Amino acid sequence: RQRQMCIRDSYEAGTMVTIKALPSVREGGIVGVFAGWRGDLRGSENAATIAMDSNKTVSATFVEVGAANGQLTSVSNVDPDTTDETGNTRDRPSNLLYGLMEMEIETNFTGETASITVYLPNAAPPNYKWYKYTSEGLWVDFGREVISGGMGDGAVFNAERTEVTLFITDNGQYDDDPRPMIIRDPSGLGFHASSNSAQSSSGGGGGGGGCFISTIAE
Repeated sequence: RQRQMCIRDSYEAGTMVTIKALPSVREGGIVGVFAGWRGDLRGSENAATIAMDSNKTVSATFVEVGAANGQLTSVSNVDPDTTDETGNTRDRPSNLLYGLMEMEIETNFTGETASITVYLPNAAPPNYKWYKYTSEGLWVDFGREVISGGMGDGAVFNAERTEVTLFITDNGQYDDDPRPMIIRDPSGLGFHASSNSAQSSSGGGGGGGGCFISTIAE
């Protein structure tokens, strides 16, 4: 859902080039969140440095987030390897396709249920679910049918699985911020090998747009 920007340049062999990906700006309070590099550059750090020892093609993947009910005050991508897991680590997804996104939402009144829509750059594979990382250090399948029987908190995919809407109640069980009218939610699209016999998708490509960069060493 990001507009594509292409930059082509040439560098002498051995040059270290620093690349930073910037999201497109959209109306309606929709925020682009950097979700990682693809191609000849990997990882989730933005900016990143690459050695020009050959021709390189690099793409940056962005996920877009917007709040329909509540105000999205911050959103960032967190390295899941930095999480402090105090529960059963076997519950952790074996692959988080776009990393762990941490969001903060302001509500209009205490106890309000916020709704946040995440626009994925590619349709979520059928064996992927939306997982929440709780303040107790646990990983939870956050599907709305699983969490609340489809009537309360939880995550719901659209029919095409290109969007997922999160429902989270301020000061409820799945709000990781104790302050009133502030919701904190670390969560992401993931695959759990033990819960599905299908093979994990690599989520390859830089699909969904973002900043596409080609460089050529001379």
